[in-house]
Amino acid sequence: MALWLAFLLCAVFASAQCVPCYGTFGSTAGAIVSSALWCVSGPSSANCGPTVIREIADPFSVNTTGPLVSITLGLQYSAGTNGVIITLAQDSGHGPGPGEGPGNLLESWTVTNLPGPISPMILTTVNDNLNLTLQGGQEYWLILQPIAADTLVGWYRTPGALNGDNLYLASANNGLGWVPLTPDGVTGTQSAFEVGGWQTGTLAHFAAGGGWTTSIAISNVSPSAELLEVLPLNESGNYITAASGVSATQTQAGVTSAWNLGSVLTLAANQSIFLTLTGGNSTVVGSVAVSTTGPSSGYAVFHWAGSAGGFPSDGTVRLQTQPGYSITLPYDNTTGFVTGVALASQLMSFNPVQSAYSGSVTVKAVALDDEGNQLGIETFPLNLGGHTSFVMSAEFPASAGKRGVVEFSSFNSNIAAVGLRWTISGSGVLGTFTDVPATVEAPEP
Repeated sequence: MALWLAFLLCAVFASAQCVPCYGTFGSTAGAIVSSALWCVSGPSSANCGPTVIREIADPFSVNTTGPLVSITLGLQYSAGTNGVIITLAQDSGHGPGPGEGPGNLLESWTVTNLPGPISPMILTTVNDNLNLTLQGGQEYWLILQPIAADTLVGWYRTPGALNGDNLYLASANNGLGWVPLTPDGVTGTQSAFEVGGWQTGTLAHFAAGGGWTTSIAISNVSPSAELLEVLPLNESGNYITAASGVSATQTQAGVTSAWNLGSVLTLAANQSIFLTLTGGNSTVVGSVAVSTTGPSSGYAVFHWAGSAGGFPSDGTVRLQTQPGYSITLPYDNTTGFVTGVALASQLMSFNPVQSAYSGSVTVKAVALDDEGNQLGIETFPLNLGGHTSFVMSAEFPASAGKRGVVEFSSFNSNIAAVGLRWTISGSGVLGTFTDVPATVEAPEP
């Protein structure tokens, strides 16, 4: 019986969301800013106050831990050498407050050929090249520096305090130190920028081949295009390729074509894509990392062709975007039923150019009967992105013939779990199944 569970479970869960991680933009890019600008200028530019270098730094923080993908700013070229240096930095270490400034630098970009005063404005975007992860609750700074001594560039401002912590704009005077910007009559403004990340999710289990097919539907629910990557991983959290015996197709707008496993796909505004994993006579199992650069919805359908004397069956699980440190899953092992469980480690930080995920997760499982009596405790070591599966009555023999719950918990990573309740005949033939909903608890803020 343990054999069928090695490939019977599939579900979608997602970890921390960061799309965008932070932003002062409104819903329409053409109406995001006031006509006011912060001046970014070199020491020989006399068109923006005293002839000293003028850099601008703006603080921000994110609510949840997530990977950095890109930074978008509202910039305008005015005079001199056309270009700026954009830098992401940590806080100086004293936390939010007036007079604070940037600390250690994390990543920098040199940008040239900025747009002039065009309406509607053209936004400037730089992409992360270092696989950075922004930590929830920490303050960061975005710094704009002139590229040359004669540079004069404007950084547009967004009216209104759209994000509460962004209240302490700062400037540098000739590189001597950061001081708060002097009020200039334009009240309640912030620099116009957005820090974008990936929405990261996990298919807790997939199965392809040996009578199993896994189908995934993802929809872009935003009014603009976004990127998507659906990446199968094996039990140890390593990438699965076509060499593993898995075949894959993608269907968009009614057209089906081969899907290159792990490739970055583009979803147009409000577009959906359907991805199918199949295989040969042998069943390949693992978990799947699902990531998008914008808000998305989705679900997974798992199909089993049925055993000899059994029946085909399907199950559906919705895309869930909450992290899980604790998961409670009901089970039913009474006469005529058996419950299987799949357990996976969620990838909290995911970026499509990343090639490996180091680290491990220890998951504790406590089985209880329907009267609250403890039936057993097990621990499951998992690699990041890894997964395992088991039959409740085999892993916890005392649960045979009973109903209850199994409680999973991890204190060093997020986890995902899903169950299937199967009908089973007296001779052990599996019938149809239904997915078992799990209760997911996020970590304490």
